[in-house]
Amino acid sequence: MSRRLSLVSGEGASPPAAPEPRRGGGEGKPPLHTRSVLIVEDNPFNLKLLDDLLQAAGYTTLTATDGEQALDQAMQFIPNVILLDIGLPDMSGVDVARAIRNSDRLHKIPLIAVTAYATPEDEAVIRLAGCDEYVAKPISAPELLKLVRRHANFRLVGQEGGREGS
Repeated sequence: MSRRLSLVSGEGASPPAAPEPRRGGGEGKPPLHTRSVLIVEDNPFNLKLLDDLLQAAGYTTLTATDGEQALDQAMQFIPNVILLDIGLPDMSGVDVARAIRNSDRLHKIPLIAVTAYATPEDEAVIRLAGCDEYVAKPISAPELLKLVRRHANFRLVGQEGGREGS
């Protein structure tokens, strides 16, 4: 039986003030321990669910609640994988994905869109923006962990430069 997480869409409560690395992030700045995931989600409930799920699976997590924070966190910590909500308050996740793909430093980080935008047209736009994977809400926890694991482990093979062949 597949366990589904019910992530909600829409406006939520106020986002947390300052996202910080959890689980093994240490005192210093980069680099994070291997297998780190940046979770970009503006809904506090969804953010907590994803954060708890990934930490329970052994990942170091970082969080961002808008596109600007996401880009700042990604530049500062260079995570192994980014989970990216598309409906963000300041800029769309599509624009965040494009900015990451256009960055010399970030372009090789795997992007997994986790979104309520669930039409085939939405998926096409999201993939064209540079997302490697697309997961519609509500998500299957085992399926999401499988995708994260696959991309995080792929990234560890060529850790220096990120994904090979990209």
